[in-house]
Amino acid sequence: MTFPWAQHYDPGVPLTVGPVNTSLPRLLLHAAEQSPQSPALVFFGRTTTYGELNTRTAILASAPPRQIPWTPLILLLGLLLVLVVAAGIWWRYSQPVIATKEVPASSSPTVAPAAKLSADDYYNLGNEAKDTDDKIKYYAKAIELNPYNAQFYYYRGRAYNQKNLFPLAIEDFGKAIMYQPNYPSAYASRGFAYYEMGQQDAAIKDYTKSISLDPNYAVTFFKRGVSYQKKGDNAKALADYTEAIRLRPGYVSALNNRGNIYIRKGEYEKANNTRRYFNYIFCICNYNQSSGYYDIQDCYTAFSLKWN
Repeated sequence: MTFPWAQHYDPGVPLTVGPVNTSLPRLLLHAAEQSPQSPALVFFGRTTTYGELNTRTAILASAPPRQIPWTPLILLLGLLLVLVVAAGIWWRYSQPVIATKEVPASSSPTVAPAAKLSADDYYNLGNEAKDTDDKIKYYAKAIELNPYNAQFYYYRGRAYNQKNLFPLAIEDFGKAIMYQPNYPSAYASRGFAYYEMGQQDAAIKDYTKSISLDPNYAVTFFKRGVSYQKKGDNAKALADYTEAIRLRPGYVSALNNRGNIYIRKGEYEKANNTRRYFNYIFCICNYNQSSGYYDIQDCYTAFSLKWN
């Protein structure tokens, strides 16, 4: 079967895509988090990034509905239009004719005022900044101009986490959740801040809420497993590591932690199976140091093995 319209696709755009197991809002949120500066829309020469699209979508979704009484409003506008036209006609014919002298144009160029940055502009500057302090500064300006945007608080909270300013991060994640209650990444990131502060019960509560909103994200299961392991609840930690491995085959950190629990429990056969899988992936697969992932083509054989 041929697709005549495919000749107009940009290079690298596939003809078809497979099914996904998540919602469209979640796909947009993931894209905005992972690649905020990548183009999402190109229309009449204007490019909208995933970060901008997600911000504007959140603003639109949070806007309260308005009921406008259209009929009285139209009548009022019509009456105002009639009055303006009548006043213009009266003024035109009631003024005397005055001779005017043409004034030569000034030779000095007109300097346009500097454009004022919007909240979205500061948000994008924060995403592009390399220094964490600069990120915090730009996100703060975005929040100052638009204090009701959940994503602004979320990204400043992430920057606070990177600076180990966990109480400030928890406060920002709380505001992000207040303005966008179903924000799984905000719950997960706040859970991490609680974990770093040693508050494992609060961390587990937030991780659990994040999982209920997005049950297909392996990292959250892994992090909750770490908190359970910190509390000494190896059974629940083992279940979370196993689910993380199911969602992301070859998840090395989860494999390593699960193998350690099996060893402590004396289940050496299961530990050996897990460790052999771990070593096989580590030795065979092409590990990408910058992204922390393994190349799926190189790992195909390893992922197809059925380990316990």
